[in-house]
Amino acid sequence: MYLIFSASKDNYITNKIISTSLSASDANVGQASTLDLFKLYDETSFSGYTGSYDAPTEFSRILIAFNTTAISRSIRPYAELDGFKAYLSLKDINGSQIAPKDFNTIVYPLSQSWDEGRGTDIYSFNDLGRSNWMTASYTAGAEVLWNTQGAKSEGYLNASDIDVIASGSIAGGSSEFLYSTQYFEKGHEDLFVDITTQLSATMAGFLPDQGFLIAFSGSEETDSKSRFVKRFASRHTRDPYLRPSIVIAYDDHKNDARDRLVFNTTGSLFLENKTLGAYSNLLSGSNNTNMTGSDVLSVIFHTGSYAVTASGGQYDPANKYLLGVYTASISFDRFVTETVGASAGFDEHINTSGSLRMYERWMDADERVTFYTGSFNVNSSNVNVGTSRPQYKFSVTNLRKDYKIDETHKIELFLRDDKIAHNPVRKNYSLKSLKVNEAYYQIRDLKTGQKVIPFNETNNSTRVSTDINGMHFEFSTTGLPVGRAYTVDIKVKLGQQYFIYETKTSFRVES
Repeated sequence: MYLIFSASKDNYITNKIISTSLSASDANVGQASTLDLFKLYDETSFSGYTGSYDAPTEFSRILIAFNTTAISRSIRPYAELDGFKAYLSLKDINGSQIAPKDFNTIVYPLSQSWDEGRGTDIYSFNDLGRSNWMTASYTAGAEVLWNTQGAKSEGYLNASDIDVIASGSIAGGSSEFLYSTQYFEKGHEDLFVDITTQLSATMAGFLPDQGFLIAFSGSEETDSKSRFVKRFASRHTRDPYLRPSIVIAYDDHKNDARDRLVFNTTGSLFLENKTLGAYSNLLSGSNNTNMTGSDVLSVIFHTGSYAVTASGGQYDPANKYLLGVYTASISFDRFVTETVGASAGFDEHINTSGSLRMYERWMDADERVTFYTGSFNVNSSNVNVGTSRPQYKFSVTNLRKDYKIDETHKIELFLRDDKIAHNPVRKNYSLKSLKVNEAYYQIRDLKTGQKVIPFNETNNSTRVSTDINGMHFEFSTTGLPVGRAYTVDIKVKLGQQYFIYETKTSFRVES
């Protein structure tokens, strides 16, 4: 699953000198369309400055926060440190403007609340009651100051005199760094930094839910170089695809091998349980105990005089058990001595028919309660290997014209190969969708071509699932701009190459 969550507030704070007697330390730009990150060393004189240099160093730092309650609700089955990956995403909008290069940014969790504010620029709007270089917020009729001007007093988790959290112990574990960094080589790169630990700790209540501060890292704030200006889009920019977001990515694909199993090759089969349309764990025993963890099922496979039992348990992609999803792995030997049909051995039967019908029964570990029975074909391993690329065509069989925001939908795919000729028949019949072992989906803006949900092979967050009926994936409309038309693309791995196929479909997301 690939989820996008937009920022709930953002701002940048600065002590930039406006004139020889005026600085922007009390200015608020919470409604500006950009988030500016810069450092000016010994650039401008200021009559009120009494330091050891001719002029103070001018900085800016970025504040940003998100609705973590909504995020937690959407990814609850994965809300543990190793169950998903989370990334803070800011889009560069410097364009052709000169930008600093060869620098590092650092992202800290903030320790106290702050107000976005109503200001739009640093020149004409002063607001000491909102977030700026000196104040964080206006609470109970009083200004709340940062512990240090610029909001960069860093320290250990739960310390009372800090603005940002640099390190701490999460859930009783050993102390660890709680910031993230990213290097910018050319200067025009987007920010895309891993914040999995920080976000998961926030949702679990170990870190305060106040958002993040973004600044230049370490010595790059204290050296004698100017860096002007690294500019990101804010949440108030007109282009919705440029707005800051948190991207959540996790592996929820299920590659069910039913009807694709071949002899002497291990494959996985899946069982999904739903109650009133929602995933729920199987219940067993007199107390209706939730069946959780590994080795909680016995799966019996049988045909003719042959029977074998495999152990099954909850599916755990990314080391996190999925609610209501169970799996078992099995391999069938075509050279066993058991018989099928008219006393024919497996090998003899397969040489004649090319496949063997296998029956399955999913039971609790004590084999007292049966949850599912079914059957599938196990195929000969003698497959024909073609030398040319298939002429695949993908279509979506259940796509609606319109979807509402913040919904999750199962999209079913149909795959055919135009190189395969079908003999004419006198009566109607249904073709079964082909399946491929490895495929990924992409959601793309139909008009602009913008890749809203990109192919993601790194952690399989956009990998297509397979089952006995065909291919499918689940996608969420969360974070997709409304009122726009989208299409679905599929990337298939054939051998060591990837090929992209358009589905020629379109849908809209509405509020």
